[in-house]
Amino acid sequence: MCWTRTRTLLLSATILLVLPATSRNVLASAQDGTAAPAAREGHDAAASKQEKGAQKPAADAKQSEDAKHSEAADGGQKEHGADQKAGHGTEGGHAGEGHYDPAKRATGPGSEGHPPGHTGPSTVEADDPDEDGRGIPRPDRWRFGFPEDTRHEHGRLRDPYHQNQLKGDYPIKGNDIFMNLTLDSTSAFFGKRVPSPSSVSSARPGSREFFGRGEQFAMAHNWRAGISLFKGDTTFAPVQWEIKVTAGFNYNYVHTEEVGLLNVDIRRGKTRGDGHVSLQEAYFEMKLADNPRLLPFLPRKDGEGGKSPNYDFNSVRVGIQRFTSDFRGFIFSDEEPGVRLFGTLDSNRIQYNLAYFEMLEKDTNSGLNTFHWRNQSVYIANLYRQDFLFHGWNAGVSLHYNHDRAGKNDNEGGGNFKFDDNGFLVRPAAIGDFTPHNLNVAYLGTSSDGHIGRFGVSHAFYWALGNDSHNPIAGRPVHVNAQMAALEISMDRDWLRPKASFFWSSGDANPRDSVARGFDSIFDNVNFAGGGAGFVVNPSNTNQDRVLINPPIPIGVSFWNRESIRLTGSNVALMNPASLIPSLRSSKEQGQANYVNPGIYIASAGADAKLTPKLLTTFNVNYLRFHRPESIQQTLFQQTIRKEIGWDYSAGFQYRPYLNEQFIILGGLSVLVPGQGLKDIYTSPTIYSGFLAVKFAY
Repeated sequence: MCWTRTRTLLLSATILLVLPATSRNVLASAQDGTAAPAAREGHDAAASKQEKGAQKPAADAKQSEDAKHSEAADGGQKEHGADQKAGHGTEGGHAGEGHYDPAKRATGPGSEGHPPGHTGPSTVEADDPDEDGRGIPRPDRWRFGFPEDTRHEHGRLRDPYHQNQLKGDYPIKGNDIFMNLTLDSTSAFFGKRVPSPSSVSSARPGSREFFGRGEQFAMAHNWRAGISLFKGDTTFAPVQWEIKVTAGFNYNYVHTEEVGLLNVDIRRGKTRGDGHVSLQEAYFEMKLADNPRLLPFLPRKDGEGGKSPNYDFNSVRVGIQRFTSDFRGFIFSDEEPGVRLFGTLDSNRIQYNLAYFEMLEKDTNSGLNTFHWRNQSVYIANLYRQDFLFHGWNAGVSLHYNHDRAGKNDNEGGGNFKFDDNGFLVRPAAIGDFTPHNLNVAYLGTSSDGHIGRFGVSHAFYWALGNDSHNPIAGRPVHVNAQMAALEISMDRDWLRPKASFFWSSGDANPRDSVARGFDSIFDNVNFAGGGAGFVVNPSNTNQDRVLINPPIPIGVSFWNRESIRLTGSNVALMNPASLIPSLRSSKEQGQANYVNPGIYIASAGADAKLTPKLLTTFNVNYLRFHRPESIQQTLFQQTIRKEIGWDYSAGFQYRPYLNEQFIILGGLSVLVPGQGLKDIYTSPTIYSGFLAVKFAY
């Protein structure tokens, strides 16, 4: 009994002596950054006192050792500022901010590795570390390293798919100035058969028929190189400012089976090759102020420092810029020099645009901008509301004004005339009395796009009002009073989207009176009823604009929308590319709007199918009829032209082999089976068109 009590007392005394020393060892180990064991037997009280007195020198020595190890690990590189030599305080050392090698996945056994992608050098200088060595400043908030992991791909300068400093993923200066480099190459090949006249100087001697061989082959190569510098983190907020410049390069080649189609001089033959260099974008954008709740031009009082808590803003953009004025490009979609004031309200639910454009002359064969003014001004104001009446349905109203002074300011041919690069007269149109004229026409309209429940619903209605100083078909000044309407309904069913649509533009029943009732646009690029050729004509349209109401125009396959058929004997086009309206213009790019035209009805049915993540297809059938063909009858001096145009069948595909936007293959085939009205104009059989396009993007 006594021995048991004695043993218990000795054990208690031993615990009381060892516990203070062990506690001091744990605290000292935690302070100098080393791992502490659960207990340190064999250390007496004197050793504990000596360790306690040496705590601070040990920490300083450890900090110095870590710094040396960090410098040795990164090879002495200092990409994030001068004289950064602080370690992190973890075992084995840790490379501080900026001490990683961007060319390597990791810099040592204990390093933090590299940020994902290609980061480029940082321009943010770090401050000195804390005095006690516990904290390291990390001012470059973008370039945080990650441990070695297959999910964090090591990027390359030429790789645009992963994070890349040249693609705006990492700042080039400070923490908020970025650069985005864009390179696009699109090659398109076309083959078609369209009605073509066999002139007096026919390519086939002995030919007696009025219409010759209509087979044609063409190819167009478009290259675009753009650079954008902007300030601001655009994840939620708009940019503070941006400078963007995009140059366009085009080469095109055409071969026909008849002479006189490519140049007014028949000695030029049946083949033409041409190239053009242009400036498609060159603008400066600046954020003016955040929006208040009601008045968009006054600074708001709520939020910190007058800033909007919902990122509503007002910005201005000056220079050559892309702009599409509605959801489907019915009235105006182009790249022109101008001034645009735009912004948002009510947490981005309300969006507005106020724009003025002074149009440039277009190159005849490429459709790109030239460096000559066209003497045409366009004014646009629109207002859009998201979730209007229904969640997911966006609606808006707009006002366009077209002030075209080109007719009386051209000075070619010894008068107010304009000839294109191939020698054909484009202003005024070579019909009627050939009198130069000016246009002043306003468009009032409403449009929508989105879904109501399960159904996708898109509509548009426009009313054109104004005057034409001298319409060449009417042979007199006319007042413009014309309308256009469109409606599309679709429904998504898993991978399939069936859709049905209707389009109408009014025609002129009395071409000789003083009221022009044929509807025409300013410069349309229509994505409707199987149409939308903007992808091939303008590769930059695949790039989203930061404002929602400026959508890209995808590729289309409809024959009526893609091709151009000349009205034989008049040198005007019955239809123009990327447009649904039979406007009888001399040229969409260089001609003037014509409001004495036949108008059209289009009933359309089709489907878009996502067969695989890589392959998308589209199918479309259109039935077309003239609204009032009297203007064509007068132009061709033909008494009877019936209304039926015919049936337009089309199919197309888009293939993305790498599931990205860097490499895309597109193709399509369309057939137009003529109805009685088209046969009255052209005594030709079925006409067709096919294309194949390949796009590379960086």
